[in-house]
Amino acid sequence: MEKKMQYIRFFALAFIMLFSAGAFAQERTTEEKAKEITEKMKADLSLSGSQPDRVYAINYDFVQKVEKGKAEEASRRDKLKKLKALDEERDAALKEVLTSEQFEKFESGKKEKRQKLKEDFKQRRKG
Repeated sequence: MEKKMQYIRFFALAFIMLFSAGAFAQERTTEEKAKEITEKMKADLSLSGSQPDRVYAINYDFVQKVEKGKAEEASRRDKLKKLKALDEERDAALKEVLTSEQFEKFESGKKEKRQKLKEDFKQRRKG
């Protein structure tokens, strides 16, 4: 049960961190957010051919669903469950587009970001 709560806290933190930057900056459109994510992935994963267009479509769909989920009236826990499901759906779609090496690098990057978020969260709780 404690591990489940840690998992929920982590996704809550990730959700807040992912979208809090937009709250302080000028509000970006769904298209701008999806393009930004795709450009970062294009550089990090060396996307080529039709991959950038396909990855953009996946990211656009993901961002659109996340934004819709943020606007819904639901408990924080339910929103986090939905975010996790959307993330898994996006991963499945990306797995069909990316090579196995690219997908491994993508997953590795996600793990690193999660670890950094955890560390940042721990530091803020201590300070």
